[in-house]
Amino acid sequence: MRVLLAVWVLILPIVAVRAEPPMKWASLMQIKAAAEKGDHEAQFLIGLQYRVGDGVDRDLTEAAKWLQAAAESGHGGAQNALGELKIQMGDKRDAEHWLEAAAEQGNTTAMTNLGALIVQNDQKGADLTMGYRWYLRAAESGEVSAMKALGGLLVHGVGVARDPFLAQQWFRRAAALGDQEAQFVLDRIEAVIKAVTDDPDKARAWWRAEADKGDVGAGLALELLDREGRAMDEDPAETMRWSLLLSGLRGADAYVARGLMLENGVAVNRDLSAAAANYRLAAELGQASGQYRLGLMLASGRGVNQDLIEAVRWLEKAEKNGVLEAGEAIARCKAEDQKAADKVTSEGPALRAPAEHQP
Repeated sequence: MRVLLAVWVLILPIVAVRAEPPMKWASLMQIKAAAEKGDHEAQFLIGLQYRVGDGVDRDLTEAAKWLQAAAESGHGGAQNALGELKIQMGDKRDAEHWLEAAAEQGNTTAMTNLGALIVQNDQKGADLTMGYRWYLRAAESGEVSAMKALGGLLVHGVGVARDPFLAQQWFRRAAALGDQEAQFVLDRIEAVIKAVTDDPDKARAWWRAEADKGDVGAGLALELLDREGRAMDEDPAETMRWSLLLSGLRGADAYVARGLMLENGVAVNRDLSAAAANYRLAAELGQASGQYRLGLMLASGRGVNQDLIEAVRWLEKAEKNGVLEAGEAIARCKAEDQKAADKVTSEGPALRAPAEHQP
């Protein structure tokens, strides 16, 4: 129960009312007149104004009327706003209908809201996986709140197999886009790992208690420490969850997902060589995450022979395709390559010196 509460603490803010009051029009009467004549954008805006009480008395019934008029015309913003309003009004069935309509049009806020609604209202079964997929679509489109929600689900295994490595990656992506909550989680991970490494007996018990209270960073750090350097035994239940997740993936995305499972020992035994092979298949198809993961493995020599030049080549492709973390990895590769070159240069004369003194 405490673990689920920790997940909800992370997710609940996502479905809060997030529509900001619209800009003030020169005349409220003008926008209302346009709405009454069937202008869908005006209907959307007047609906938002009634929803938040901007220039009019707050009236959720009136807001729902105008938002529905715009939503039925196919207005994506109105569909999302109406879905959010239906959540406020306790009509979860209608909320899901309108949020899905907006999400199918590419509205990332609606995708995130829909993921949260599904996860909160179905704490078991395949629908949780559908909630995870909506979060994933939103996160891959750049929605920061969805990235953080994915991190929370992956930490605790809600709707998907527990995967601290992938969870950390999503928090990193959110932090790279300037999100302070995600950065706090990353800072906490670093602090906890250092504390437990320095004093494992006392620190682990302390931070385990904090994790049980809902500290996502502490829980993630402990999970990372527990999994470091060991393969996980196959678990039929976890494998089934991953099968549900992968059922909607094809081509390059499926290769990346399999690579992550094999690299981190999630639901299967860890196999770094097979992970690298899957990442390469995805990378060659132009998948940015596959290019990034392959670059990291080539840089570190995990599962493949270390090759900094090829690593940089794949990382540069990933960076060009929008993977923000790739830039830092490229810098590390170049620094390591330069360090190796400097070492060869400095040791060269010393290695040759004895020969110069021989007759």
